[in-house]
Amino acid sequence: IERASKKLLEGMQSMLEYSSMEQREIQLSHEKIYLPRLWRRVVEFGEKKTKGKGLRFDWSIPHDLKGAVKGDELRLEQVCCCLIDNAAKFTRAGKVGLEVLYHFIEEKKLEIEIRVSDTGDGISVEKEKQLFKPFSLVDISYEPRKRGFGMGLALSKKIISAMGGRIQLESSGKNGSVFSCRVSLEFSKKAITPLDLVDIEAGKEIKNVLI
Repeated sequence: IERASKKLLEGMQSMLEYSSMEQREIQLSHEKIYLPRLWRRVVEFGEKKTKGKGLRFDWSIPHDLKGAVKGDELRLEQVCCCLIDNAAKFTRAGKVGLEVLYHFIEEKKLEIEIRVSDTGDGISVEKEKQLFKPFSLVDISYEPRKRGFGMGLALSKKIISAMGGRIQLESSGKNGSVFSCRVSLEFSKKAITPLDLVDIEAGKEIKNVLI
């Protein structure tokens, strides 16, 4: 009962959030983001999600970025965790992968490419068309207790679009899927504090596994 109540509450919150986004423009914060700290939280989330299902979690993240960027850290983390959660949910065996790529745009901007892969059953072309619509469940045959409310990807698309980015799916329909998104963020001019440097160095110490 407790698990069902928690799931219902999460679903209601997602519906309310999406409804709010539909009625007005998404309000994004423009705070200083130290990416190693953000990625560390995302990796921890991924490891926890996959461990419970006996899946492997591989990740590849650059650790040589200096300074910080400006953007909405919580929203970016929300999208990453949603993609990983979906990948783990619909992968019965094998692994889930996270790959982050940096593409430098001149000197003031950084384009971040986030790729989440899985070894699940893949998604057919017919189902792809419904994928980013609210309340869309692409695999109704899957265990009912594992299904969501079909809001996560719709919310993620709204958030990434509000950031001026794009999100898409690459799937063969049988050999797993890769969800990828790209967002461009400006570098922050604010100075790095000693506490921030501790976070950055801690992020570098995590073992890096190539996907």
